[in-house]
Amino acid sequence: MAINANFAALCPDVDAGYIEDVLAPIGTELTNAQLEMRINQAYFYTKELIGNLGDCGGSDAYCEIAALVAAHMVTISERQTKRESVAQEWAVEYMGKDG
Repeated sequence: MAINANFAALCPDVDAGYIEDVLAPIGTELTNAQLEMRINQAYFYTKELIGNLGDCGGSDAYCEIAALVAAHMVTISERQTKRESVAQEWAVEYMGKDG
């Protein structure tokens, strides 16, 4: 999988390595192709912002927003625990799982 050409032209520094750096504190086991897929998803969800962030940092702000959305897409897809509870007081069930 390759990063969308329009996104790559607008945000050349945002690639799989960049997303890995953003996720460094929590880590990721996704492949570069899987990370690039999340970047493309982020582009799809955020492309309406392009050109509308003039006073808020313009394309630099857009690239940061898209990178954070991509990182979010990674974290919600990597949940390893299906269901967990704490002290039988509350429980949570994770739905997103990759691979």
